[in-house]
Amino acid sequence: MKIKTIILILIFLILTGCSKKELKEYQKNLDFFDSNINIKLYTTSKDKADNTFDYIENIYKKYEDILNKDNSNSEISYIYNNNSKDKKIKVSNDMNNLIEYGLKLYKDSNGTLSINTGNLIDLWNKDYQNNSIPTKEELKSINTNIDKIKIKNNVLDNNHINLDFNQFIKGYINKLTKEYLESVNIDYYFINTSNEVLTGKNINNEDYIIAISNPFSDDVLKVFNIQNKYIVTKSIYYNNFEYDNELYSSIVDAKNKTMTNSMISVTVVGNDVYNTELAANLLFINDYYDGIDIAKKYNVDVIWCYKDSKGKEVIKSNIE
Repeated sequence: MKIKTIILILIFLILTGCSKKELKEYQKNLDFFDSNINIKLYTTSKDKADNTFDYIENIYKKYEDILNKDNSNSEISYIYNNNSKDKKIKVSNDMNNLIEYGLKLYKDSNGTLSINTGNLIDLWNKDYQNNSIPTKEELKSINTNIDKIKIKNNVLDNNHINLDFNQFIKGYINKLTKEYLESVNIDYYFINTSNEVLTGKNINNEDYIIAISNPFSDDVLKVFNIQNKYIVTKSIYYNNFEYDNELYSSIVDAKNKTMTNSMISVTVVGNDVYNTELAANLLFINDYYDGIDIAKKYNVDVIWCYKDSKGKEVIKSNIE
């Protein structure tokens, strides 16, 4: 898999003085899911900041551990490879909630987004290693629907599903993070998780400034002035692979069983983390014309970057 520099460029406002004198700035960097995560927040004490950092770090560590397929003892490995003869198995509350989140994504995307894609991804990776891509016959044998994923009260039907959450996990954690910050009354924050940015209020009552680079030239494509928003970029230049001079992304279209490459990138800005992540995945998978309706449905601002049928570079936006 090739990795190119992530196209999201952040330009932080220089805070020359807090208008909220009782609040102080605290910052911490984390490294999970192959991403550098920068957390900047403003609160009344170092203890509260440290407790908040610890809580967020624990969320990331917890999910990185239970989703680690390289560890045969991880929970996701157990679900797929366990030798139990029981028809049902017990899972943790965290896994239960994550699976339910994935089932909701499947329903809301009409089957385009699925957590039952582990076998599909393995097939694409195997064929890529052999300098090929899956045949139609191979793809027919792969099931990506969720019919066999039955879960209730931390009890999962033991159908040995090869689950995969890589496409959705950072969005899910950003959703949990936002909910936690709201629960502890932290309103002023800026969290950059590489291709996603979660913003609260700005302490100077000004907007955060976020510049998006042009994937065709690396120039600045658009500058957003936002607060209390969520912004996410899906890009073919992040975790891609190349076959026959054509790039394929790591973003899975479960309905068509493809690693999609219809877009070069989409940048999506919205109010709600779940809807923005859902929309961003659908907008990257679908073409621009279908994307217009998707953007309207989820009330998000979008920048589309793609190449048309003649190879011409195209940039479109619904932002006035």
